[in-house]
Amino acid sequence: MDSWFLVFLGIATWRLTRMLWTERGPLDIFVRFRANLAKGQKHMGGLYDLISCFYCTSVWVAMFLSLFIAKNILTFFICTLTLSGIAVMIQDLLNKGK
Repeated sequence: MDSWFLVFLGIATWRLTRMLWTERGPLDIFVRFRANLAKGQKHMGGLYDLISCFYCTSVWVAMFLSLFIAKNILTFFICTLTLSGIAVMIQDLLNKGK
């Protein structure tokens, strides 16, 4: 796997994570998605908690993307941590400017 491909997937992980975590989306689709998850949550540890934190959401998005590129379980975990780490680094760099 080319290292540039991994960097681009890390950027894609950041973008998808940011959309799910905080953006409205067309026709407020992400707002409604988060509201439906929050409405269905009865206690702590539900599905809404998985996307209410940028760091947590980046792991889930990275896992999803890693499914398509990993050839074995070890590569899956390494790719997941790498993609999530790239997304977190981008988010932290953008937050330092504020």
